[in-house]
Amino acid sequence: MASGWRAAIFRWGLLVPLVLLGWLMMASEGRATVLPSSITESTTLSAAGSPYTGSTTIQAGATVSVEPGAVFKVSSIAVKGTLKAEGTVFAPIVFTSGSDSAPGQWAGINLQAGSGASVLSHVEVRRASTAITASSNAQITNSSLHDNWAA
Repeated sequence: MASGWRAAIFRWGLLVPLVLLGWLMMASEGRATVLPSSITESTTLSAAGSPYTGSTTIQAGATVSVEPGAVFKVSSIAVKGTLKAEGTVFAPIVFTSGSDSAPGQWAGINLQAGSGASVLSHVEVRRASTAITASSNAQITNSSLHDNWAA
């Protein structure tokens, strides 16, 4: 009888921490990082910090580097400085709306004068009114613009 109790305690001793760990992992997946309305200093945004939400302007003189796999669920992104969003084939950077359900749900990426050093590679822009508006010679390669009202 004692061996049966020991086996049960051993099983529960392993099961409870595993269940708690799984619950903690699921709870952390639901957290979002709210972007500041204005980014004035250079920074790097990681995939681990995503999804990123809000509406932001990258000011002149600031460079925002985005790591592969990051997800943005935003209302608008204006770039007066530099946006370096360089994903990979297997870990693209995604820009979309908060609900990601229909075209026209967010304004899109606005590359303004002064953002010519920006690079968007292996990014996916979807569900925007206009995916990308460019007033500069930013480099956009290997990217997908879909389910938007306009490219």
